[in-house]
Amino acid sequence: MKWTTIGRDFYPGYHHLIQVIDQDEIVQSEPLKTRYRFILIDEEGGALQIGGQCYSVTAPSVIYLSENDALIPLSGAEIKAKSVYFHPQIVNRKYEFPLFFDEEERQELTETDLQDLWFMSSFRDRSSCIPIDPIYARHLSQIMTEIHEQLTEQPDQSWPCRSRSYMFELLSLVRRVYDQSYKGTNTVDSWTNDEIKPIVQFLHTHYRQKIKVEDITRTFHTNKTTLNIEFKQAVGHTMMSYLNSIRMQMAASMLRNTTLLISEIMQMVGFQDSAHFIRNFRKYSGYTPSEYRTQFCWMLKKNI
Repeated sequence: MKWTTIGRDFYPGYHHLIQVIDQDEIVQSEPLKTRYRFILIDEEGGALQIGGQCYSVTAPSVIYLSENDALIPLSGAEIKAKSVYFHPQIVNRKYEFPLFFDEEERQELTETDLQDLWFMSSFRDRSSCIPIDPIYARHLSQIMTEIHEQLTEQPDQSWPCRSRSYMFELLSLVRRVYDQSYKGTNTVDSWTNDEIKPIVQFLHTHYRQKIKVEDITRTFHTNKTTLNIEFKQAVGHTMMSYLNSIRMQMAASMLRNTTLLISEIMQMVGFQDSAHFIRNFRKYSGYTPSEYRTQFCWMLKKNI
């Protein structure tokens, strides 16, 4: 099966419906039909035709390619890029092509199914090319490399779940970039002033790390009082509350869509203390992490 990673030592023969091309030249490709494709252009750009529309692409940019659209380079220059090919079942086993649900089908989706569908909207809406901030490009490149390493090395029995968890991180940021471009009036970036916007971007790309207010004040050359006031006015939440919401959203998606150890998920979203993580997650969801997984993780009834 094309654009699939095949299990070797762990889960031999297992078809994991995702593949990463770490660095490759963009060439003409017909509609894939069975995969979405996400492309990161972080070096030189060029002219492309995407889904029948022409784009002059500058680096860094991202491309969202649906299953039904072709990609055609128009310029003579080589365009190097990283690509992720994936089936929507990587996000949720209920999803198939085409990823649209009529009213009756939608009623059969659970609340968590609909939450997972949020990650996919940028690919369902339209194929497109969007310039992005370098800070987002660096983080997306890092995540794509992490997915690629899990798929190629398959280091332990958790490699399918770990690659899927990284994919949720990528899709969360991809959706944010998409919303910022096409629905800017509804995104945090559109509400924030020029001083707060880079801080919001920093939180979305560094939430894995231990972050204190003092770290932000040093990085962005401001003082704690001014930062707290301006951030709350711009975003509607304190900076630490906003950071916590990013972490909890990612933790929830990993808990319901993977069987990674809760301790590993905790560290992946920036927590080192389990009691602190459990307390914050309960406040966010109404469940402890283990209760949430028991209630919502579809994989508890699957082999992988």
